[in-house]
Amino acid sequence: MSGYSNSFWPCEDHDSSRSQVVNKSLDATLEPFITSRSVILATMAVFKDNTSLFLLRHTAGDNAISFVEKLDPFTLVPLGRSEDLPGGKTWPGSIGIHRNGFIYVVFGNHIHKLDDGLNIVATSKLPRDRPYNGFIILDDGTIITKDFGGRLPNTAEDPCQSVQLLAIDPDDLLIMDTLTLDEKSIARISSYKNRIYVVGEDSLFEIQYLDRFQSESLRRFNYRTMESQQYGWDCVVNENFAWFLDSGEGTENYSGNFIGKGNSTIPINLVRVDLRSSEVTLTPLSDKAKSIVANPPLWDISRQIVVAFDSSNGILKGFQLGTNNDLAEIWSREQNHASHMVLFGGNGALVTCDFNTKTNEEDIVILDITTGAEIKRIGSQSNFQSVVFLSPGVNNDLYYISFSTITRVAFV
Repeated sequence: MSGYSNSFWPCEDHDSSRSQVVNKSLDATLEPFITSRSVILATMAVFKDNTSLFLLRHTAGDNAISFVEKLDPFTLVPLGRSEDLPGGKTWPGSIGIHRNGFIYVVFGNHIHKLDDGLNIVATSKLPRDRPYNGFIILDDGTIITKDFGGRLPNTAEDPCQSVQLLAIDPDDLLIMDTLTLDEKSIARISSYKNRIYVVGEDSLFEIQYLDRFQSESLRRFNYRTMESQQYGWDCVVNENFAWFLDSGEGTENYSGNFIGKGNSTIPINLVRVDLRSSEVTLTPLSDKAKSIVANPPLWDISRQIVVAFDSSNGILKGFQLGTNNDLAEIWSREQNHASHMVLFGGNGALVTCDFNTKTNEEDIVILDITTGAEIKRIGSQSNFQSVVFLSPGVNNDLYYISFSTITRVAFV
């Protein structure tokens, strides 16, 4: 049994493995009907059921707050709003719907439990004076979060050399267990069944949770094996593999887009960790340095295709995983993509983005994941490149979200 509600999109990236895949098809050959609304500092939208759409937003600064809006899924008009939720230092947080029916928000160094009416049921302040960048819900219902171990915009380097995992009781938000890892970690955490994965500055950590963090089960896989290689971001996992991208430094320099913002001296790598053999494989996306990324690749397990990108150099590529676990490039595009993706698994329609530096606007681009062919391109109405989360809709539609805009695209 999943710890999330029985919804087609109850949390960021669909599930704690960060699959970014919904079990639906999208017919993007039809005409797009676009509805858009200005929403400063939005992060993600989730569905509690097939009709209730919730949007997480926040303010900025060291004493920022977050809040949740319930939206009409068709018009995007707010139907309700939570009160201001205490936060802390700003970094995009997270919202998720628990199988117990309550809505949970992590932002700044606070966690909140809300009911259907967006009333606060419980609030807890988390121990470190740093933002906590998201959370996952394990199959037993336990909430797992960790502090953000990176440099925040317009700040000096954080001297802390560790991050701390917290296991939180969903009923009263009390901390049930903690585990400190001896590396910084910028990435959001992932999990598969009861195994939690944390991409640290040098290592991928695997920890089992069974009523407590099983520290004796901790495994670490060193992935920084090349000179000048940078740290990685969020990983996508299943029973056999973990996938993520490196060249993660410098993302605090985001100024509306990531194009040309990379500071790496080597090309970005698609990192694959074999969780059975412990083998780590690095696949460079190109021969270009100055690369950067702040989000995970997408892994279509059913088709064994991995989609990776370089947000600084405008590269988006598809790779096929063979029967012998060899990885072959099957398509490549010049495209300025930076956000999390969404795959409509039924027919392989992949939702991506493309920021146009000439018009200073971003397009939503639907691709065929098997060929990389462009099916449809739609203006997002956003002047910011999205670095946050996209979501599927209820009926042949999708939601684009950036720090300025939410846009619904319905194909009719």
